[in-house]
Amino acid sequence: MTHQQNNSDIDIPKFLIFLENLLNEPIWDVYRFSKGSSSYNFKITTSRRTILVKLLKKHSMVGFNRIYQIMNRLEKNPELKYAHLQKINGEPYFVYQNYYGIILDYIQGEALSSYEIARRHFRQILHLYALFQKTDFSNCQALLPPYDLEKIWQEAFDSLQEQEAQIKTHGGFQKIIFQRLFSLIKKHLLQLKNEPLQRKPDRMAVIHGDFHNNNLLFQKEKLVALIDFEEVGYGYPTEDLMRFILCLIERLPIWITPFSYVGEWIELSQKRFSFTEEEWVLGLNSFSVQKIQKILRGKYKLFSLKHLKKMIQLVFYFHLHKKIGGLIKEKIR
Repeated sequence: MTHQQNNSDIDIPKFLIFLENLLNEPIWDVYRFSKGSSSYNFKITTSRRTILVKLLKKHSMVGFNRIYQIMNRLEKNPELKYAHLQKINGEPYFVYQNYYGIILDYIQGEALSSYEIARRHFRQILHLYALFQKTDFSNCQALLPPYDLEKIWQEAFDSLQEQEAQIKTHGGFQKIIFQRLFSLIKKHLLQLKNEPLQRKPDRMAVIHGDFHNNNLLFQKEKLVALIDFEEVGYGYPTEDLMRFILCLIERLPIWITPFSYVGEWIELSQKRFSFTEEEWVLGLNSFSVQKIQKILRGKYKLFSLKHLKKMIQLVFYFHLHKKIGGLIKEKIR
């Protein structure tokens, strides 16, 4: 048996002995491939199967209940492939020291790199998300209730003001560009704060909450599964789509960003979910604002003013409003 050694509060060899006794199967290999603030993920290979073991700290029992209820609901949608929850001795979880543990199917696949995504993948991804939206999550008590849209906008505005304070550390042309951008964004957020767009109840649904390419598993360019349901909650689907596009752009230097691919994604999603231009704006929250600021604050090396203008137009055209994209085009020459 081999395993990857990691620094943690868990003695991995002892944990593996415990797990072997629990499963009553010899463990051949273990790989701890991720660690969150209150959880661990292990890929375990036994003498007869490969599984995913997730440990959650006991104080996050609410989080475990959420996952358990969500996984049970996903069972009702046979079209959607994901990692099924496996019971241990008739129970949905086991206890190890200060952790609750759950066992899931391990789906062989790999996250599709942002650099590899093409039009054909967008269609697969949109179809997978549509299947997720069709899943019946009624009576899933652990899901978050509808939240206050005005509060989200206020958080976004507060985050923006914090970012604006950091502009003073920049100089020259970069400072001028940021000042103009923040002026435009603040004007837009204030308008929405004073005249908030109303969410349409019939458009609200359970959203994935962490929808991006690293949680979409592929095998030989075929989409096979959607994973990671810890952040599932009640909200507006454009939030998931915005997150996907932001994460996609964040991992791509602007000069190789597949502009037309992003455009096709939005066009397809508008047809599938009937989102209007204004409803796309609802996807902007404090998370989105912070992502945008990271991009604008020089995370990527800009070769010229042309690249900077292209980045600004791309991000704000799709993530705030087409009017802002137009304003930026007029203001920054």
